[in-house]
Amino acid sequence: MVKPGYIKSFLLVKVKVGKEEEAFNQLFQIPEIREIHFIPGDFDILCVLETEESLVYPWKKVTDLIMGKIRKMDNLTDTKTIIPFSSKIKEEVSPPRENMVKAFVFVEVEPGKEKNIMRKIFELKNVREVHFIPGKADILTILEVEKGIVTPHPEKILEIVLNDIRGIRGVKDTETLVPDRSEIKES
Repeated sequence: MVKPGYIKSFLLVKVKVGKEEEAFNQLFQIPEIREIHFIPGDFDILCVLETEESLVYPWKKVTDLIMGKIRKMDNLTDTKTIIPFSSKIKEEVSPPRENMVKAFVFVEVEPGKEKNIMRKIFELKNVREVHFIPGKADILTILEVEKGIVTPHPEKILEIVLNDIRGIRGVKDTETLVPDRSEIKES
């Protein structure tokens, strides 16, 4: 849960080849980075940030942090900042987080259906958060699924994305990122 007066945002980071571990550790030292995930795809790392909200310009502290500190780091080659327009986050759920795996699902929807689809996705069982975001994808969905022996978590994630999220009328496309490794700071 994001503290009142704070903004949750996301940062995708591309790192110089061979410098991934060093960049991961360096980024995790930044207090505003609450979670960090190694991800497959065009970017190497996904960071979840919480920054204090400014009264006049709500995103000033996150943009100052990214422009003034993170983008100046030697091992980074590219970044993509995602600051949601609006978010819905469910309260803490059980089982404990160490038994859970996260997946980040970027959802592209038909124009004008964003709010309705966001509401429907939020109602799904393993959905922890939904964020209305600018860009090609309209919604960032964060899933949390329990690690399992009988049904491995990649199969659970695939089932949720294919059957539940893509099954909603108006969903055009999805891109799912399942972290290889994650570090999450305690609140």
